[in-house]
Amino acid sequence: MKNYVYDLETYPNFFCGVFNCEGKELVYEISARKNDYEKLLKFYQNDINYAIGFNNIRFDAQVMHWLCLNSKNLRLKQGSEISKEIFEFVQKLIASTNDGGFPPYAEWHFKTKQIDLFLINHYNNKNKMTSLKWIEFSIDHDKVQDLPYKFDRPVSKESQMDEIIDYCKNDVRATRKFAQECKDLIKLRISQSEQYPELNLLNKPDSSVGEQMFLHFMSETMGVDKKELKKMRTHRGSLDIRDIILPYINFKTPEFQEVLNFYNNAKSGGLKKTVKYKGINYEFGEGGIHASWDNKIFTSDSEYVTLDFDVASYYPNLAIVNDFRPEHLGASFSKVYKNIYEQRKKYPKGSAENSSYKIILNGSYGKFGDEYSFLYDPKVMLQICINGQLLLAMLAERFSMIDSCTIVQCNTDGVTINVKREKLQEIREIAIKWQKLTKLELEEVEYKKMVISNVNNYVAQYDNGKVKEKGGLYLIDSEPHKNKSQKIVRIALKKYFFEDIPIRETIENHIHSSPNAIYDYCLGKKVKWNQNFVIYKGVKEEKIQEKVIRYYITRDKATMMKKYNDGRIEAVNKGYNARLFQNYEKKKDYGIDFEYYINEAYKVTTPFDGGNPKVGKQLNLFE
Repeated sequence: MKNYVYDLETYPNFFCGVFNCEGKELVYEISARKNDYEKLLKFYQNDINYAIGFNNIRFDAQVMHWLCLNSKNLRLKQGSEISKEIFEFVQKLIASTNDGGFPPYAEWHFKTKQIDLFLINHYNNKNKMTSLKWIEFSIDHDKVQDLPYKFDRPVSKESQMDEIIDYCKNDVRATRKFAQECKDLIKLRISQSEQYPELNLLNKPDSSVGEQMFLHFMSETMGVDKKELKKMRTHRGSLDIRDIILPYINFKTPEFQEVLNFYNNAKSGGLKKTVKYKGINYEFGEGGIHASWDNKIFTSDSEYVTLDFDVASYYPNLAIVNDFRPEHLGASFSKVYKNIYEQRKKYPKGSAENSSYKIILNGSYGKFGDEYSFLYDPKVMLQICINGQLLLAMLAERFSMIDSCTIVQCNTDGVTINVKREKLQEIREIAIKWQKLTKLELEEVEYKKMVISNVNNYVAQYDNGKVKEKGGLYLIDSEPHKNKSQKIVRIALKKYFFEDIPIRETIENHIHSSPNAIYDYCLGKKVKWNQNFVIYKGVKEEKIQEKVIRYYITRDKATMMKKYNDGRIEAVNKGYNARLFQNYEKKKDYGIDFEYYINEAYKVTTPFDGGNPKVGKQLNLFE
C-alpha cells in the first residue's frame, strides 16, 4: 500500500477523482461516457495507505466515504445516475458546512486514513485561512488556475470534461508539491498518532496537539477522567498585579522604576505601558516586551561586538522555576510540565520526539488565557507575561549601565546588545548574576552584523555566516499562507547588506540565475467578493477571471486596475504596468521593469543612517 495525493471534482452530470503517487497519476471518472465507480472503490479501499489532500476531511473524504457506504445501491446504476447522486450529496454537504455545521462523517469513520494539509497547517483558523490557489502562488507552482466551469452547471461537451480532469490533475500536482514541503510535519503527525493512537492527532494543528497531549499526561497523573478534566477551569475576577510580581524584581533607573510602580498599582486589564530609555521606547503589554532601534545597522569588529542573549524556553521555564500553575490543576501541573521539559532535553533538536514536547510547552501559554481550554487560569498568563517582561527589562537595564553598551533590542524572550569587547567580562558577569537570581538560562550568540528597520523587521548574520530573518521586509522564505510577493527585493536586500552587492546588480542579474527565477519577481493578489481585476491595454479592457492573480511588473503598456462593486476604481502598483503570469513560460526576455523592484528595495535602505542606496553600498555605523 502506498500514499496517494488526491482531489475530486463534482458536477451535476460529471465526477472525477485524480490520485497521484510519486508522479504517477490515476484518473477515475463517473459520467454518461464512462463509469469507473467499481474500479475507484476497489482502489480506494484496498490500495491506499494514507490519502493526502487539501481540505479533504471536510470534503473529498466525505464524498469517498459516502460512495463506499452506498455501494450496494450505486453499483447497479449508470454513470450518469451516480454522478447526479454524488452531486446531490455534495450540495447537502456544502450547505451543512457553510452554515457552520459539521460534515456527516467524523474522521474516525474513514477506513482509509486521511492526511489533511489544510487542517494540520491550521488553515481553518481565521487568521491563517488559505486556499489551495494561494498555496499554488506561494510554492511557485507552474499553473495557478481556477475551476474552468461553474460547478453547479452540467458540462455538455467531452472537451469540457477533459478540461476539468486536467484542472483536477493540476490541483493534485500542486497538493503533492505542497505535501513535500510539509513532509516533516506529516512525519511528525504520523509519529505522534502512532505513539498516542487514542488521541486522534493526525490532522490536528500544533496548538491542538499540544493541548491534547497535555490533557493525556494530566489525566494519567491526576487520575481524573479526560472528560471531567476538560470541564475544569479557574475563573478570576479583577487581579491586583502587585500580588503576582516576583519579589526580587527591582530597578536602578527612574524610567524602569516608573514601570514597576505602574504595575504595582495596576489591576488586570489595560496593562500597556511605554517608557523611553536611552534613546528607544520600551513597550510593555500583554504580548510581551518590545524595544528596538529603527533603521540602524550594528556590526561586530575588532573593537565592538553585537551579542544576543536569549532565555532558553523562556515562558515554560518561567512557569517551572516559579511554580506558576493553574489553581485547579495544582501540583500535578508543575510535575507534568517540568517532566515534559526534561523529556524534551533528552532528544536532539529536530527529532520527532523533541518537536512533540516543544509543541506541548509552547502551546500551553496561550491556553492559560483561553476560556475554552482546561488549562484556563488568566492569573498564570499574567504571572508569566508581566514577570517575563520585567525580568528582561532588568537585564537590559543592567547591561545598559556598562560604559559603551547599547541596547539594540529587547524582545519577548531576549536582549541584544552592542558593546566594546573590553567590557565583555562585565557583561557576562551581569548575565551570570541574572541567571542565578532568576534560575533561568541565557544562551549567548554573536552577530557579525544586524540590520534593523523596526522591532518587527530585522535581519542578523551570525558569526558563522548564517542569517536570521524576521518580518516581511526581510524574510525570504515566508510561510505559505503569507504573501511572498516580489521576493527578489528581499534577496537583493540580503546581498546588499551582507555581501556589499549593489541592489541594481542583483535585481537585474538574478533573472538569469535559473529558469525559475521569474517567480521571484512575481506578485500575488487575492480577489475579494466585492472586487474584479482588469488589465487595460490601451482602451481595451480584459477582465481577469482567476481569484488568485499572479503577475509581475513589466515594461509592457498594460495597466492593472481593481474595480469595486460600488463603482470605485483603484490602480494596482500605481505608475507601473503588469503582465499576468498564471502559467509558467520560459522566455529569454520577460520584459521585466527592473526599476520598480529597485525602488521597492530603496524604500527599505534609504532611511538607514549612513546608507547610500544609489550606489548600493552601505557604510558601517562605526566608521
